[in-house]
Amino acid sequence: MSKIKNFLFEEMDEKSKNYLRIVKKNQGEGLLGVYVQKTNPQPILYFILSVGLTILFFFYLFDIDPFADFFAQALLRTAFFILPLFFLWSAIRYKNYFSSRSYIGCFIFADSNFIWHCTNFTVSVFDISKSVTIVTKDTETTSEEDTKSWKRDFSVVSNDISYSFDVDNYEKAEEMELFLKAKTISPDFEVAPSLSSRVDDFISPTPTKVSNSNFISLGFIFCLIATMSFLFLIFFKTSKDQKDELVWSSITEIKPSSEKIYWLRIYLLDSNNVIFRDKAQSELSAIYEQKFNEVGLSQIVVQDVSIPDKPNQQIKTEVPVQNLFQGFKTILLPMGKELKMPFINISVNSLNPENPTDSAFKTAITNNLIETFFKTFGDKFFILTSSDDANSPIEVVYSFPDLNNKLKIRYSIRLRLNTESAPFSTSEFDLQLKNNQPESVGKSAIQLAILIIGNQSNSWDLSN
Repeated sequence: MSKIKNFLFEEMDEKSKNYLRIVKKNQGEGLLGVYVQKTNPQPILYFILSVGLTILFFFYLFDIDPFADFFAQALLRTAFFILPLFFLWSAIRYKNYFSSRSYIGCFIFADSNFIWHCTNFTVSVFDISKSVTIVTKDTETTSEEDTKSWKRDFSVVSNDISYSFDVDNYEKAEEMELFLKAKTISPDFEVAPSLSSRVDDFISPTPTKVSNSNFISLGFIFCLIATMSFLFLIFFKTSKDQKDELVWSSITEIKPSSEKIYWLRIYLLDSNNVIFRDKAQSELSAIYEQKFNEVGLSQIVVQDVSIPDKPNQQIKTEVPVQNLFQGFKTILLPMGKELKMPFINISVNSLNPENPTDSAFKTAITNNLIETFFKTFGDKFFILTSSDDANSPIEVVYSFPDLNNKLKIRYSIRLRLNTESAPFSTSEFDLQLKNNQPESVGKSAIQLAILIIGNQSNSWDLSN
């Protein structure tokens, strides 16, 4: 073999690996040669780097926008820990917590044929089977803490090829120098006189490379990937929960409660928000219920409202009319639990559509009904839209009992749960008109709305 060869321990022939394992296990005892244990700084160095980078990156975790996509947050946070995890598992690997198949440790062993310099996963082999010369030099340094460190540098030359190493143990340095100087005096020297008590029960082999291997073991790669995957899952879960909690915290601070409706629906529409989902659904329903309780407060107004089968009876009207209000509530309240803003269609049609003025009446009634509902509920609870479908949830049919003067308008209100169901509530009212103009007819629509949902503004004039 050439004078110096470098191997990955795992690539060496089995005989050489077994030889080095026995050398390490017995620390050279029972073998012809000198064993020197070397320190292994990599584990502590890598561990310090891992801890230091973790502390450094930890502060950056709090600078990430918590409202950003939590998948991206998890990826970014995991990326911060790639280097710390690499150094952590490297520290564990250099402590030989993986496979001994690829790890040999740190030591120098000089026998009759070779100097075996082992450093964790690599082995350097220097041939000293022939004549050698050595040069040694002692160095002593004093640190700032006034502690002294000593080592002896060895330079071994064979056939004009030099190999250098150092020994920081005085006794081992003396033993190594004695052994190598004996080799200098006699190239065929087998054992120094002071080492004659050793038994040659294992002959030094000639190392060869028998396989190709990667420096990074599969166990190391697996542990690194597994740890990163575990961290990603943790960050994914915490980012998701953090965003959920922050969004919910922002919603709870919104006042008044009606302003929460939009954001509660936004929260519920995001399927990733799960922590407060039941609470959000309950609060959304409670806001609708509260609004209906406020709107449904009974009020007494004096109004010429007559019922068709009792045309001459002037009554004090209690608004809202409970069967109408409860019917309207039956339609809308379940919609309040939906994730999207509920749309309610209202249709206004004439019992005698052939009348040329019906178009203006229909428009006036529709606009005033929608406007009155909007003034009462606002735009947060539902959206009321006009429809030509006669089977709308709220169907209003108007007519004039006296077609000659048109100073009385009759409304028939039919309420349905949906366009395919039959009306579950039907009511009729006759309202007096000031004149037969569209403006007066439109004002009667306001009176009709008051009968359904009450008069909350206290500013609507019921006189007509």
